[in-house]
Amino acid sequence: MNARLSLRLLLVLDILMLVAGVSLSFFDGYLLPDTLAEWKEAQLDEDALSLTDLILLALWLGWLGGYLVSVVGLFLQQRWAAWLFLAITVLGVGFTLSEPSVYSGLLAAIDAVALLVQGAILAVCFGTDALRPENPVA
Repeated sequence: MNARLSLRLLLVLDILMLVAGVSLSFFDGYLLPDTLAEWKEAQLDEDALSLTDLILLALWLGWLGGYLVSVVGLFLQQRWAAWLFLAITVLGVGFTLSEPSVYSGLLAAIDAVALLVQGAILAVCFGTDALRPENPVA
């Protein structure tokens, strides 16, 4: 299997992991033990959005936009998209440090697999000729 095909397959798998994770997050409270589900629900029951919540929402939307741009760029085999994907991956890992989080084992497993897939994408981007032009001008 060539590197370009591998990259595209990994990108599709990463998108599927993102969709699965977001979809499962809506039902995650039902997969948690009662005590953890109550704590998680209490965190969501705050009356008003704080400034921190709005900042995190803006950062998450920026992350999502950057993720989509980088994935499209990688599908089009653009080298700049690999650097953007790297930055988005690092930023995504940084989001986990923003506040305490409680997730079910299934959602944590999906997140771990997604991070492994992102690492494989970066390895293909920076370790192979997947993003090199087929017919260089020089």
